[in-house]
Amino acid sequence: SISTVEDELQQYSLPKSICRLVGDLIEAGLFSDKTSFDKLRDVSMDLSQMMEDPQRFLFNENISKDGLEFKDDLLCGRNSELVQLLSAMAVARMESRSFISSIITIGGEPGVGKSHLLRSVQESLTRNGWTCIQCKFDRQSQNQSCSVVSMAFDNFFQHIALLKSRLDNGEHLDSEEDLLDMIMSIEDHLNATGIVTLSAMIPSFRAIFPDLFTRVVEDDDDVISIESSDDGSPDIGQNGENSDSANNDEEDCLEAHTFKSRFHYLFTKLVHSISNPENPMLFVLDDLQWADRASLDLISSLVMSNRQLQLMGDGADDSPHCLVVAGTYRSDEIDTNEVFGNLLRSDTVRVTNIDLAGMDIAGTNAMLSYTLQLPLRLIRELACVVHAKTLGNPLFVKEFMNSLVSDKELQYSLVEARWIWDIDAVKSKSVDVSVAEIMTRKVLHMPKEYQYALSVASCFGMRVGEEILQLLETSKTFIGLVHSLDQIVMKEGMIQKNGSSFVFQHDLIQQAVYNLIDSKERDELHYNIGVELLKSIITSTDYSVDRTSLLAIDQINVASSIVTEASLRSPLALLNLSASQHMIELAKPVSALLYVRHGLRHLGQEGWVSNFDVCLRLHDAGCLSSYLNGMP
Repeated sequence: SISTVEDELQQYSLPKSICRLVGDLIEAGLFSDKTSFDKLRDVSMDLSQMMEDPQRFLFNENISKDGLEFKDDLLCGRNSELVQLLSAMAVARMESRSFISSIITIGGEPGVGKSHLLRSVQESLTRNGWTCIQCKFDRQSQNQSCSVVSMAFDNFFQHIALLKSRLDNGEHLDSEEDLLDMIMSIEDHLNATGIVTLSAMIPSFRAIFPDLFTRVVEDDDDVISIESSDDGSPDIGQNGENSDSANNDEEDCLEAHTFKSRFHYLFTKLVHSISNPENPMLFVLDDLQWADRASLDLISSLVMSNRQLQLMGDGADDSPHCLVVAGTYRSDEIDTNEVFGNLLRSDTVRVTNIDLAGMDIAGTNAMLSYTLQLPLRLIRELACVVHAKTLGNPLFVKEFMNSLVSDKELQYSLVEARWIWDIDAVKSKSVDVSVAEIMTRKVLHMPKEYQYALSVASCFGMRVGEEILQLLETSKTFIGLVHSLDQIVMKEGMIQKNGSSFVFQHDLIQQAVYNLIDSKERDELHYNIGVELLKSIITSTDYSVDRTSLLAIDQINVASSIVTEASLRSPLALLNLSASQHMIELAKPVSALLYVRHGLRHLGQEGWVSNFDVCLRLHDAGCLSSYLNGMP
């Protein structure tokens, strides 16, 4: 029998995979067992898998016995799309010398692997001289003009600042020459005033160019002058009043109106300074369906800037940069024409469209083979069933397989030292539930402290910084958040750690967790988060804003309907006024107008009587924001 053959071979301490392969070869043509070989090609594929990944397929090392572990960087069934993507990158690098910019759009349904396809090429691109900067939009970022873009660039330059610090401390770096060239190029393209101005959106510039921030820089020929506070944001005085322009509405209006075009100009010069055909830039825009209008306008300026800078002949800017904008979007929610408009019809922009569907059966087979650490031929029948039930959607495949484990229909056998399943049970398993429902069930089976930590994290959107959670943990209400999320990262796989941030693995997971919270409890949670953050960062008379206070204000504004204490109305209105003026300084009139509306909502109808001065200033800010938005 086969078991006897395998047992005898194992007495010689041969790997289980070799014993199985030999046993199935002996069986070929003698029995009708589905594990036996009937094609020489299957033997070749078994051996190829063992040679290419011996730890996984020859020795079966580190196999997970308690649950399935899906490899994050595994890309299956995407060869044609990968070739199309890499070809577009290569063409973009060549055509940039002709001042042609490139846009790559990747569309498909949720969970199909759009973001994963782009991530799969970034490591190899970086090794070949590319700079990769990634933005991920989510539902919560739609009302925060350019915040996702500025955060992405700030994260990139934080890494540059760290390398520069190590270099300044005498450490030798392999990339020392490239680092110094980049810093010098930024200084040449932007000069001091440009760097100081952009530092409002990219605070890490303060660490890279510390000497420039010892004084206020003024240069009316290039950028508006700003005064930076200690946190890198424009200085806003107490009670939300801008100390530079509060007394001159006409000048304030003119400066804010022109800041947008100047900001776009500076940002294009920044991108130009760090990208060229030898060192191209890939700018990834994930989930474009949730991008704010201000970010899309900025991206349009970046794409069109190549030819414009050439025509301007602006000194160092008369040579081409190499920028590839790659955006993913849900094809069932938006059309690319809604996002990029006339850019798609410009003769100076090359557009590559990639439509991503589910994996084919071969891709599903490869994914399950890698995860279960079994040869392709042994997985083939299971893969066909799973593919039919999930249509090859990678996220659906993962959650369907996890549900099989939860329901004991897929189990690890200690006797056979492999995963086993009842194919008839798999075939009969219902799939008339969505991934969101599967995730909901999974969350409900977690310990209460895990559920609460996930609920808090979901209130921030797709990601939340560990430093924000640590601020919350100063309150007994939120104690233990970081520990619980760390445990979920290790045990559950719904959220992962990216640097110092916790990131949901998919927006469908974040939305499923968020929707689990009762609407009343959700408002209370948002409110408590906002209040605790404000307690930890501001004093009773300080209404200046930074990123953390903006985050706190946003949380409270979501729950504005439950703010009933009269003593809080004026402080919250002042915070929103400060936030509005801060957004105007950053040329974000859409966000500024939203903060004005929230401020007025906090004051209520009696605001003109109880808080006349604050109410008047909010209306002034609203008029300015409306004007800058082109509203009557």
